[in-house]
Amino acid sequence: MLLLGVDEAGYGPLLGPLCVGASVWTVGEGTTVDLADPGAMPPNLWTLLRTAVCRTGKDARGRLPIADSKKLKLAKGSIQHPLTHLERTVLACAAAAHGSTAIAPDDDALRVMLGDREAFPHDEPPVALPVATDRALATIGAGQFMRACTKAGVVLHALRCVRHEPAALNAHLATGALKPNLTFLTAMQAARDALAAHPGRPAWLAFDRQGGRMRYLDDLMRSLDARSPRVIVEDDEHSHYLLTIDDRPVRVSFDVGAESMHLPIALASMAAKTVREVCMERLNRFFTRQVPGLAPTAGYVQDGRRWLADLAPHWESLGIRETDLVRRG
Repeated sequence: MLLLGVDEAGYGPLLGPLCVGASVWTVGEGTTVDLADPGAMPPNLWTLLRTAVCRTGKDARGRLPIADSKKLKLAKGSIQHPLTHLERTVLACAAAAHGSTAIAPDDDALRVMLGDREAFPHDEPPVALPVATDRALATIGAGQFMRACTKAGVVLHALRCVRHEPAALNAHLATGALKPNLTFLTAMQAARDALAAHPGRPAWLAFDRQGGRMRYLDDLMRSLDARSPRVIVEDDEHSHYLLTIDDRPVRVSFDVGAESMHLPIALASMAAKTVREVCMERLNRFFTRQVPGLAPTAGYVQDGRRWLADLAPHWESLGIRETDLVRRG
């Protein structure tokens, strides 16, 4: 069975990229799920991989935490680096998805491993990795994860992250399209890629709710070239559909709080959040080098406005326009 989880990070900030993560898995041929059953759940990867993964950063056995990135990211000012729990898992799983325990040496290499080959928009050297964990711990985690997958008949085929920098996001919005439309289009491309890479397998494609929206069937039919549609449920918390795509059944789910229900979504959210945070680290390094004493920003609206005001006297000398950095919506 094919499993796909997709989630995004950086939807609301004023500055920095919008990142959409995806993880693609298969589970053993003996695993069966009645995709038409309204009460069905996909295989529980937290259970299948319990010797190597857990849901919390505080684990006496040193397993890789996989959960909603918002819950695993530590608060600013914590004794540990905010990315401590996110980074170890993402570095380990990115390596494991390539059949290796070799950890990415910097953020350029990590983004390439995650399928992102777009150049960073500012002339700043890569951020050396890891920034928050020990390389040896990430390497050990990758090995433990790979062994657990082999034992359980589970394969992580791909861990991906698509990065939309402000210029690309603004160009999309300038067409009259909405930001949720961009995240949906990115999610559907991840779905098409996963289905094409694993023909014939029944599939469960899992997504977090897209901007509070409830109904997705018409767009799914167009995006996935599907037929024989069936609405399983559409309510305030769940939108589930059964489709036939290339003669195989495909369950598509959009759920509120999906990161807590589907490990593939949780890992996708962690990849997206890690990439965004490291990109913001690199952006802050660039502008601090240009304007010594400039306080860094996480890019959210209130502090982003402060940061832009601090930069205002320097736009001409920097040769950068404020509009190149700021999202329009």
